[in-house]
Amino acid sequence: VCLSLNVLIFIIKAEDANLIIGLNRYGTRYFRWAKIKAKLFASSERTNINLKDRYRQLLKKGDSRVKKYYN
Repeated sequence: VCLSLNVLIFIIKAEDANLIIGLNRYGTRYFRWAKIKAKLFASSERTNINLKDRYRQLLKKGDSRVKKYYN
């Protein structure tokens, strides 16, 4: 399936928004990545490790929506 670049960017932004919701709701400690995956990315092919990596990339980019420390 060939998706246009605009569609891929939209999907990534939507996933980032869900990830940030999960971070605010569940935090980043211990097994919370798996909980974020189960609650907000259940139908996604992303793994909890993919989510953690994306969080680190957003931090590295300096995304203002992402905090370094969550509860």
